[in-house]
Amino acid sequence: MSLKEQFQKLLNSYTRLQGLKTTTASMPENKTKNRFKNILPYEHTRVVLTENEDGGDYINANYIDCFNVPGKYIATQGPLPKTEKDFWRMIWETESQVIVMLTNPFEKGKKKCQKYWPDYNQQKKYQSFNITCVHEEVLGCYTRRSLIIAYNDNTRNITQFHYTTWPDHSVPLTTSGLHRFKKAVLEQQQVTKKNKPIIVHCSAGAGRTGTFIAFDSLTMEMQKKTCINVFETVMNLRKQRMDMVQNVKQYMLLHKLAAEVYVLKQTDTPLMDLETKIRDLESGKKSSFTVEMKKLASLQFEDHPCTCALDSGDRDVVVPC
Repeated sequence: MSLKEQFQKLLNSYTRLQGLKTTTASMPENKTKNRFKNILPYEHTRVVLTENEDGGDYINANYIDCFNVPGKYIATQGPLPKTEKDFWRMIWETESQVIVMLTNPFEKGKKKCQKYWPDYNQQKKYQSFNITCVHEEVLGCYTRRSLIIAYNDNTRNITQFHYTTWPDHSVPLTTSGLHRFKKAVLEQQQVTKKNKPIIVHCSAGAGRTGTFIAFDSLTMEMQKKTCINVFETVMNLRKQRMDMVQNVKQYMLLHKLAAEVYVLKQTDTPLMDLETKIRDLESGKKSSFTVEMKKLASLQFEDHPCTCALDSGDRDVVVPC
């Protein structure tokens, strides 16, 4: 079974999820808080805010389990102008300190996300919340921002990782940036020393968001087991939030990322070692570089059945084949 056929099975499985309710999201007072009418948070996993006099308890967001870590992530839509303050209220109430942004505010002339953060050395104020950007650094395919959120004389540090080169409804041209991006996100989460959810959003909070979370889940599974099942991983995410991993390109990307993690492992080279490694490569001496090149040559990503989750997804997949 090809990856395209597998993904079609995921689409067809939607009928099995019809019993999952979206009661609060469908209420008239909440409809304008949804960016897309077909991406609504399921009731059983939705993030419930503390009710207040004007905002209620609703936000288009779901807690997401990642492999064996319950609620490791919150998947949410890109904030709308009217939901910016709810977005920051969610961050404060869940004590999240890491934001992963996988969209740009505008893409192909269309607005995808409200710019909810201030420019460097500037502030944005939302009623009782005050947000300040104290640092901004461009690191290749992503930008890292250090933000301070202040509320009722209390402050917290927030780190936003903004991946700027992931096209909507598609996948990045290269995967190396995604590997480094995920590594940076998880290292920062460890720095916080708090077991609080990581906020992840794109525009709808489903396609790119689901792909990023699935990538982490598969990597974690790979560390604990000898085989992984991409089909079941995506299906489990879709039981927690609608349409996670939205298209076949993103589904195929997950297989490629998992294969690279399995085969290549850690390939980063400290700058202090780079000159020595280059000399070894030029001299023809066997080095880690030559080993990496052989590993790269072993990777094949055609859409063929050997890396598929077979049949209905009940059988595990060894990656790579």
